[in-house]
Amino acid sequence: MPPDTILHTCLQHWQRKYIPEFACFGEFEISLYKKIGASVGCFYPVGSLRDSYYREQFGSLNSRIEYDICIVGEASPGWDKLEFPGMQDAIGNIAKHAETYAIKFGKTICLASKRPAMAARERELQWYGKYIGDRVVVIGQVPNQYTTYGLIDRSAVSVGFISTALHEGLARGKRVLFCNFTGLEKWDFPAKGVWCLTDPGYEAFEKKMHELFALSEDTFKQLSANAAKYTVNYSQQLPTHHFLQRLIAKAVNGARC
Repeated sequence: MPPDTILHTCLQHWQRKYIPEFACFGEFEISLYKKIGASVGCFYPVGSLRDSYYREQFGSLNSRIEYDICIVGEASPGWDKLEFPGMQDAIGNIAKHAETYAIKFGKTICLASKRPAMAARERELQWYGKYIGDRVVVIGQVPNQYTTYGLIDRSAVSVGFISTALHEGLARGKRVLFCNFTGLEKWDFPAKGVWCLTDPGYEAFEKKMHELFALSEDTFKQLSANAAKYTVNYSQQLPTHHFLQRLIAKAVNGARC
């Protein structure tokens, strides 16, 4: 089921309930819940728990760039029926454009496989086989090693559709590109900038990639700071997992917001 369908279903469910305290990624998520009139006592926009654990455990180990481009795997078999005919091509063509760009400009390129189980990974590779060739190095998930996070951090530019890992990479200041080639605004990244693209043509993709490669990581981080905070509000002063530990401890002691 597509992520926005899952979210809509969840929002409909929680619209009928009262949520005393809700820890979420950022203000964008708060806006979604408020939009459907969800009843929430306290929102805590504190970032991603997985991203917070990754930063503490592995972040310092992934500072060296190994690949020019990382495709964040989002294989979507069956989405043509779930959404509309052509949905799968809208996602697969992101990888196709990325490989074309890599070949044309001599860039190294990898694909961060989404699935850890071998059978699921084989189906994923079979799906992507329609869009990419042998030039792309496919790297499988290693359980508990945050493989995709590490590949994003070790790549100069990472591209994808709506991957959570891509949002978290943006929050870490990494150069990323969200590509919505569906023609549907509901899949757009919520803040416009050099980090997002809606034109499905290769020429537009190439131009955007040139822009990203021309920016230093520090400059990109400055440009995208507000957008990153809006979607994943991580704090270096109080990382997500530490905030949640304190919040849970207060709840155990009877303190409420």
